[in-house]
Amino acid sequence: MENATTTFIIRGRKRALKEAYDRSLNVKYSYYCITGDELVKSYRPFIPLLYNQVFGRGGRSYIMTNIEKETLVAVKDLTKAGAEVRHLDISVLRRSVIYDESVAYFSITEPVITKNAIENVDQTEGEDLWVGSTEASVVESAKKHFLSDWKNAIPSVQKIQEIEEGRMPVKTRILHNEGEITKELIRLNTTASRLSICSVFGGIFLIRTRKS
Repeated sequence: MENATTTFIIRGRKRALKEAYDRSLNVKYSYYCITGDELVKSYRPFIPLLYNQVFGRGGRSYIMTNIEKETLVAVKDLTKAGAEVRHLDISVLRRSVIYDESVAYFSITEPVITKNAIENVDQTEGEDLWVGSTEASVVESAKKHFLSDWKNAIPSVQKIQEIEEGRMPVKTRILHNEGEITKELIRLNTTASRLSICSVFGGIFLIRTRKS
């Protein structure tokens, strides 16, 4: 008789972290996509496990998170322990965790987490809700989505340098609202030392009129 694949629910931060901790004891490859807030609060108990995973078992750990000034210490500690970390804007971050080829977890709610960093998983409080699956096709699909996001994510070294040097990251935005477009053009016209514009005459006239 074949083993039945299972789909299951994990409720609560404590149970979710305990599940992650137990899986990390023997895992070789792990893929985490989590928010910076939960990374900072929860990473410390996983440092020795991560070190053993990477340097002891020859595995690899990939972590995508929104890297901010408040998360720099955690990101540096995790990198030192062997993790590969990349930055992903929180607006497109899809919380998920994958271990080897065996199980994938998907977040279906925004987490409510403790304010202080924990030293062990038993200190965890707060609410969370995940769906887990051992179905091979589900795990494969989750991994495919993760790696697609990973390719577009910014390496932690680059993001950390931007933050520490106070440099603004290069971004591309599409503005749809006419008022928003006008406001942005006026802002650029006011603050930029040099500005190149390709526009109909009316657009330039509007900017000069609003500025004056």
